[in-house]
Amino acid sequence: MFNKIALSGIPNGTDSFSFGMLFSVIFHGSIFVATIFALPFVAKKPIELLPSISVELIQISEQMNIPYAPKAAKIIEKAKN
Repeated sequence: MFNKIALSGIPNGTDSFSFGMLFSVIFHGSIFVATIFALPFVAKKPIELLPSISVELIQISEQMNIPYAPKAAKIIEKAKN
């Protein structure tokens, strides 16, 4: 039943299974080759990160001689209230 069905553009003398397999192999092979050639151009370069800067946090107390410490203490007290 299915052997008699012919697609337009395909001659009736060819076996539809062998033509389909040949077409599939050629099609998938061309996709594979195109992927191999296109992949290096599609791959992104790694992101360059900025160098990290370490910061040391200190506790401001009355023993330290920091000129803005009293003002900072007032601002902290206002923020707590």
